[in-house]
Amino acid sequence: MSVSLCADFERTVTTAYPRVTGNESDIPATLSLDRLGRAIVVDGTWVRLTRTEFRIMDRLLRTRSEVVLWDVLIDWVYGDAEDGGPENARRTLRVMVHKLKHRVLGMGLPWPVRSRPCWGLYVEYGS
Repeated sequence: MSVSLCADFERTVTTAYPRVTGNESDIPATLSLDRLGRAIVVDGTWVRLTRTEFRIMDRLLRTRSEVVLWDVLIDWVYGDAEDGGPENARRTLRVMVHKLKHRVLGMGLPWPVRSRPCWGLYVEYGS
């Protein structure tokens, strides 16, 4: 498994993790985050993200397996909002992560984001 950052970090972050199909988990899949296009590219399939989905994935992919605390994620996503984001921001982000998870799973790929109950989220990379 490798995590490689393109020379133009502001444009794209790419990571690879194993695909789970039956008993095989060694077929690599790639997930790229296109910052200018606000999208993810999964095995060559381009998927446009909402502003919130994009900001969530951007923050998680920057941390490389480190837990991102919910409060940090809330600040990252809603920090520029005049009202500071919704009153129930943690629940809103959990719903957005759930929707994004099903979007990625619907493409036949494993979901690399894991949760630490009461703490936050992190991206689990294959070995």
